Amino acid sequence: MNTDKLISVIILAYNQENYIQDAINSVLNQNYPNIEIIVNDDCSPDRTVEKIKEIKDDRIRLIEAKYNQGINAGLDRAICAAKGEYIVLLGGDDMMTPDYMKKILQTFEDHSDIGAVYCNLIPIDEKNIPYKNIPKRRYYTYNQTEAEQLRFAFLYGNFVFSTGMAVKAKYFKELLPLPFSIVNNQDFKIHIDLIVNGVKNIVLDDKLILYRVFRDKTNISSKGFTTELRESLEFEEVMESFLRINDIKLLEAMFDKEIKRTGLKPFPDTIPYFLGRMAIYAKKDAKQSWGYHKIIQFLKNEENFDVLKEHYNLEYKDLLKLTKYFHNTIFQRCFKYKKLFNIFLIAFIVSILCLLLTIIYFTLII
Repeated sequence: MNTDKLISVIILAYNQENYIQDAINSVLNQNYPNIEIIVNDDCSPDRTVEKIKEIKDDRIRLIEAKYNQGINAGLDRAICAAKGEYIVLLGGDDMMTPDYMKKILQTFEDHSDIGAVYCNLIPIDEKNIPYKNIPKRRYYTYNQTEAEQLRFAFLYGNFVFSTGMAVKAKYFKELLPLPFSIVNNQDFKIHIDLIVNGVKNIVLDDKLILYRVFRDKTNISSKGFTTELRESLEFEEVMESFLRINDIKLLEAMFDKEIKRTGLKPFPDTIPYFLGRMAIYAKKDAKQSWGYHKIIQFLKNEENFDVLKEHYNLEYKDLLKLTKYFHNTIFQRCFKYKKLFNIFLIAFIVSILCLLLTIIYFTLII
């Protein structure tokens, strides 16, 4: 294995005083010496910074945020500071397995056209003990073509893990500046943007990262109402990345099933409309809403109406029918619950009336 290439490992830390040393040491203990570790602390109020400074190694560089700015702000700052040919991301409470670096670098050497390498995870608890009986699909992903990955991302959600991802630095730097305001979908957007920029990737079957999963689910990515709400509000920004795709063959490969089912093909002058139609088949309300808005925006002028008439024979009456393609949306659920509420209300009123009639009946008998 060639050891001439510098590897920059970026560790994003916030309130991880109990785990940050394990994360750093897991990198220092790799059998690859030519590394630098850039730790960005996002103004942790606990003893995270003190724990970092306790490890004496010239390969560690600490960046301290002046105030709490979020994941992308720290990542942006660390990428700018990175000097390595490759950049690796690691969570401040996660760890590398001892053979991580060897397998990642070997993959880059074996595949010169690859710009990013992902791996799978071993979920561990607060005591570094691997969880048992966790469904494999929850912390496992498999290698797919870029078209398959983009399709899954567009219709469903994230398709790879960010912790443990390794990217050629030149491709990571092309993404800068990162949008600081994205909270839950920041890594999701990065994965999409890399592929849209033409960066090929490989997903290793190997489990090379010990991924911290807290039992009390207090981390920012834990699923809950607030997290789900944030993700939905951020989807519009994420979905905009797909509008940069101008490769018709790639779009046809992404949506081959939908094209066969609907007969709707992409053309260079209809991409926003085409993606809007495809988004209506997504499994998220926010994505469907984004899709409908893209269609409306595209049809603001007569010229684009003419384009759709030419390619799809679309007329105004067809536009009115688009809402029938929405499935399981929030609007339908509201109507469903309203109907159930009305049924419950009627049943409640009937029950009260029956009770009153029963009371009146027995009162008259007595």
